Amino acid sequence: MTERFLSAISPELAEGVRQRWKPDTPPYARYQQAAEAVCRQRGDRALTTVIRSAVAEAIDDDFDIRTGDMRRAVRESRWKLTKAHRDLAEFYSRLPAEARSPIITTNFDPLIEVALRERNIVADAVPVSFDDPPTLAQLRNSSAVPVIHIHGYFSEPWSINSLNQLDAVRTQLEGLLSSLFVDATVLVLGYGGWEDSFMRVLQRHASDQSLLNAEVVWCAYSKDRVQVTQNPVLGRLAKSPGFQLYTGIDASTLFDAPIGLQSTSPPPSSPRGWTALPIRIDTYRPPHHFSEGATPSWSDAVPGRWPLLTATREVIEEAERIADSGVPSAGVAAIGPLGEGKSMALHQAAMAFADRSEWSVFFRSAGAPPLTREWLEDTREALGDAVFCIDEADLAADDIELLLSHAGRARSILMLAAHDRLWWSLPPSITKRVSPVLFDGLSDQDASDIAERWDDLGIEVTRSTPGGAKKLDVAAVRDELIEKSRPNHNSSRSTLFGAILAVQGTTTLSTRVDELMDRLSRVPARARSKLTLAHVYGAICLMQVATDPEQGTAQGATRSLVGEIVNIDDSLENTAVLNALGREASITFSGRHVYARHPLIAEVAVTWLRRAGLLNEVAALCGRAGARMRLAGADRLDYQDAYMLGKHLDEAPAAMAACVGAIEGAPDLLEPRITYLRVARTHDAAKAAAYARGIVPLLATASDARSAVRVYLNELARVELQDSHPRLALGVAGLVVHNGSGNPATRDQMEYGLGTMATAYRALLRQSRPSNERGAQLLTQVASLVMEPSAFRRYIEAPLSVRITDAGIARLPLPAALDRLAREISTLSLEAVGQLALPFGAGAAGRSPSRFPLNGGLDLSELRHYERGRSR
Repeated sequence: MTERFLSAISPELAEGVRQRWKPDTPPYARYQQAAEAVCRQRGDRALTTVIRSAVAEAIDDDFDIRTGDMRRAVRESRWKLTKAHRDLAEFYSRLPAEARSPIITTNFDPLIEVALRERNIVADAVPVSFDDPPTLAQLRNSSAVPVIHIHGYFSEPWSINSLNQLDAVRTQLEGLLSSLFVDATVLVLGYGGWEDSFMRVLQRHASDQSLLNAEVVWCAYSKDRVQVTQNPVLGRLAKSPGFQLYTGIDASTLFDAPIGLQSTSPPPSSPRGWTALPIRIDTYRPPHHFSEGATPSWSDAVPGRWPLLTATREVIEEAERIADSGVPSAGVAAIGPLGEGKSMALHQAAMAFADRSEWSVFFRSAGAPPLTREWLEDTREALGDAVFCIDEADLAADDIELLLSHAGRARSILMLAAHDRLWWSLPPSITKRVSPVLFDGLSDQDASDIAERWDDLGIEVTRSTPGGAKKLDVAAVRDELIEKSRPNHNSSRSTLFGAILAVQGTTTLSTRVDELMDRLSRVPARARSKLTLAHVYGAICLMQVATDPEQGTAQGATRSLVGEIVNIDDSLENTAVLNALGREASITFSGRHVYARHPLIAEVAVTWLRRAGLLNEVAALCGRAGARMRLAGADRLDYQDAYMLGKHLDEAPAAMAACVGAIEGAPDLLEPRITYLRVARTHDAAKAAAYARGIVPLLATASDARSAVRVYLNELARVELQDSHPRLALGVAGLVVHNGSGNPATRDQMEYGLGTMATAYRALLRQSRPSNERGAQLLTQVASLVMEPSAFRRYIEAPLSVRITDAGIARLPLPAALDRLAREISTLSLEAVGQLALPFGAGAAGRSPSRFPLNGGLDLSELRHYERGRSR
């Protein structure tokens, strides 16, 4: 191109440019100076014409650039592909789906896209005109591999950047590139390195190196490192961590060798985000990684590497039965609790089916863009009979239904994996056409196979004896695996993985997790932040231990919550955090939730947080993130467990820290302060009493006061009871079920309000039975008419020593009983309003605004809606 540029200008100017060059002037500098000369003498349009003419010469047809349709040429013409382009496409086609990322090029031609299409990979050019790149969402949801032309594209003259534009700051483009480079290895080939947006972003990532940032691998053609680093940007990059410079690399021959890739015919055109099998494995991960809980990799699934469990054989046999049956589409699903080997089974089954030459096999990577009806109609038949493997099937229900709906001649087998609880939440259109195989426990044969394989791979299990450590033989390991998988069946401790961890010993586990946490504590979760991956992983583990230790109630940290903890808005960056934790800490997913691979691992990680003095800090992070999501209107399932984490923690300092974090995240809400009050009441009665009265003014200002006031009043009444003020507590409890106390009372609020009244009456009856007996009896009557028997037993029976079936309970009509009870305790409620300055209608003048009506006394008529046998 340098000579083309020079031929486009006057001979005198061209000679002047050549005379400026020294023998050691690098090629990139000559290219740039020649291009600048064209612009100076003939303008940017002339430079564009030279570029387009050069590209047109790569068309292997008669093509006139002056009259030809450039866009049509891209689609229909034959192109003179170089061997280098074909080798690059071969290399890219063999990458697993999760390793394929957008391709970024400064070239103006379509040769990369054309070469990829030859390898049955759909690829589209994405021209970038100055600073108008696509969004991350557009790239992520594209069904084709994006080839991003950051300097412009030959068929779109408007997109070809001028030299001034290339040098300028391009904020949007640099933001896009920065996000793409997160958690990536950036391989740079055949590029001299302008001082452009691409180079600025590379330098930024290299200087902010962490597990979340890019590793830059730069391949320079020149063998002279000194000459290469004369480029000012490369010179700075070469001194940065995370930057590797390789000299003497010819990009045109780099991919001559297969580089560990299987040399077969081109694979079918797999959907973007799906890996076409078979794949060849060059490097095997150390066996102890998987046995200690790492997410299964393809090297773990190679036939013979690890034994096929009984349930895995069932999955393969059912898939083979479907293949032999001739049905157009059907499936088999590995379902069961976390830690039962479902993901490993799916990888092994995919590998096994890939050996059947008559079937194509595709494995969906996490985060793959959704399949489309257009893909089904235009491309599905070309794949022939195919097996589609989908882990975390509950997250891909639309893809599953689409594949099952295919009515062409090509047959489909779906092999799926999902948590059993989430599996049955899928629509019948899926569950009725897919046969489930239950993964639940360890058979004797499985235990024997695992023990023998451990022995073959040199994985030792030892036990301490008076004479020192003793290695267990295969039979002893088998027996321990069987023993550990039997007790507490259906507990997470009795899963396959739980049994493996138990047999390998907690000492080894503690050492491994401590090493992991130490390593994560040195890795920033985002650039220039004190927040580390240890904080993030610790938050996941803390919430798992506190809210869902058995991984059976769909509680704990979610993907969205992790993003909020790290305080990042971009979903690709959040994915990078989760990918880093998946790689380093082997986190696992169940629906929207994120877990450590096993509760035992989570418990050890929380112990590390406690020992490192980070437990309270992490608890506060969770509470704060949950509260921010609550304010932002996020899905309740994504934030609730973090927002209310303080209620789930037994350790007072951590519980209080979680509550304070929630208050900081939502300072204008009453709700997190009520949680703090509840926790304080459990751990520090004096602090609870002072705090309960101190937040009374918020009843008049908090944005959620109408929805939260009843919960607050109940906590306030409980605090007054704890402080030996039963009369005051009864008056406050009466307000809990008063019609004017904010939003209508829910059944729960009605029940615990009456329950607190019962507890207050118990204390008052001990002080003076005659003056309080009538009120207690009226309360009993009301409760017997509005509470279900189970709630009556929970809230009323013990405090007042009465059963719902007792014949002695008077049976007044509910309206009459409510009216009498209201008159009985109204005086106490009015006194409480005045004494505590509560913002009700009868509050003392000037002390607080009357946000809630009281009108001279309690109104309990709303409780009639809960009369037993009456539909609301």
